[in-house]
Amino acid sequence: MITGINHITLSVCDLEKSFKFYTEILGCQAIANWKTGAYLLAGDLWLCLSLDSSTRTNPMEEYTHIAFSISEERFLEYSDRLKVLRVKQWKQNTSEGDSIYILDPDHHKLELHIGDLSSRITATQKAPYKDMKFFSESVNSQQSTVNSQTPKNIQILSKPTNTKIAIQGVNVLTPDGWLEDATVLIEDGQFTSIDQASSPNGFHLINAQGLQMLPGIIDLHGDAFERMICPRPGVNFPLSIAIADNDRNLLASGITTFYCSITDSYEPGLRSRDSARALIDFILGAGKQVLNCNHRIHIRHEEANIAGHQELCDWMVSGRVHILSINDHLPPPGNQKRLSRYLNSVKQRSSMSIEEIEELINQVTERRHEGDVQIEQLVDLAHTYGIPLASHDDDSLEKVTLSQQRRVAIAEFPATVDLAAKSREYGAAVLMGAPNLVRGGSHLGLMSVTEAVKNNVIDCLCSDYHYPSLFYAPFKLQELGLMPFEQAWSLVSSRPAEAAGISDQKGKIAPGLDADFLLISPDNSLPSAITAISSVYVAGKEVARYQT
Repeated sequence: MITGINHITLSVCDLEKSFKFYTEILGCQAIANWKTGAYLLAGDLWLCLSLDSSTRTNPMEEYTHIAFSISEERFLEYSDRLKVLRVKQWKQNTSEGDSIYILDPDHHKLELHIGDLSSRITATQKAPYKDMKFFSESVNSQQSTVNSQTPKNIQILSKPTNTKIAIQGVNVLTPDGWLEDATVLIEDGQFTSIDQASSPNGFHLINAQGLQMLPGIIDLHGDAFERMICPRPGVNFPLSIAIADNDRNLLASGITTFYCSITDSYEPGLRSRDSARALIDFILGAGKQVLNCNHRIHIRHEEANIAGHQELCDWMVSGRVHILSINDHLPPPGNQKRLSRYLNSVKQRSSMSIEEIEELINQVTERRHEGDVQIEQLVDLAHTYGIPLASHDDDSLEKVTLSQQRRVAIAEFPATVDLAAKSREYGAAVLMGAPNLVRGGSHLGLMSVTEAVKNNVIDCLCSDYHYPSLFYAPFKLQELGLMPFEQAWSLVSSRPAEAAGISDQKGKIAPGLDADFLLISPDNSLPSAITAISSVYVAGKEVARYQT
């Protein structure tokens, strides 16, 4: 009597390529390999790869395929990864249980499937196939379990097909204040109605009794994704994996619109033009299929970076840049404090030696004047094509005056209260980092958010280098008695939308705007406020759930 499947052997034409596919992409365990073959484990299944010159060159037309089990917790992670890596699919799922159907490098038809024979029989007993007969009343299922590294209280959700949603019984933070026990109607990704009287027909109903609805957070300046790409000096992860992982961190912090702050520098590696290009290409290309947070591009252009000027101009003209900030992190000659800080910063994101960094600084300093004309061309392009222009770290009246001449829309991190006030006088929105508030001050010893709030010289907050701080900040401002929560939340939602020129699309819970919002439990305080997030919605679709 047959007791089970002993092993499966697959013919392959390129052993190294197939070995990497099954181990690195699908996650099979490598047991042994040799010149013409390899042994792997897929759960408890013995899988053999065998080098064969007669391996098929196209998929077979028949339905024959191998289905691997995968846990529900890991399915979307694997599905997203396969899409990012552009693994070919050969079929769309129409059966019980989630599945993704893919081809391996040798065109073998594979399936990753949630469920087992027991769940399939349960489903078909309710809806039998034509002329279906059952030979046993019970089925003992054996299912391999894939260990999950995703926290069990976090679910990244597939997008519902119903475009008409009614969220009922929720307390909503509207532009006019709180509206209690409201019904919020959403159609085609936008708010259509917020009131206390709607009894909708034809809508998918969601009971949000006891929850609060807040506008989704808009982050104009965040670069914590760099630590996803390069967690240690000289150690880099594949861009697609790093940014997909970063997307989940954004959602976990309540951020629904993210201006990915990409440094366009003269440095090699993480902050190079090559890196900037790769990030833009992924985010605006393949990333659209896997990223749930609304991503936009914020280019932080270093004044001293004179290479590739025309390419940057082309990006702006073609609509690939959504905020342009002018940065100058090159240490001025003779400023030892700035030099030491810069050397330490570059060391943390590269494997360059101190001597190599110093030589780079010398080379760039000699030619930095060549960038002056380029900067003015970029400023003109920004105004011509409606791209918000930002200054960065203005620490003198001369710099603020120059920013005024450039008609800067956003003043990032001005150094003092007086300089922030001057920036607001000429019409710029002052943007400061939420970590400054949460930590209790600037890590560079400059103006604190607390000072800025007390002197009324702040308009917006951003995550800077720590996403969760942007969610915590309004709670902190309320806790310190500096600002009512409703006003504080506008610093991370409606006012950033205004500064970036997207207030006609985002930032408020109001008819006609994109339905980007959070559902949270009420009555929260630090330090556990972030655990109150129940669900995150982008364009009317629930993209993450943290409580059930």
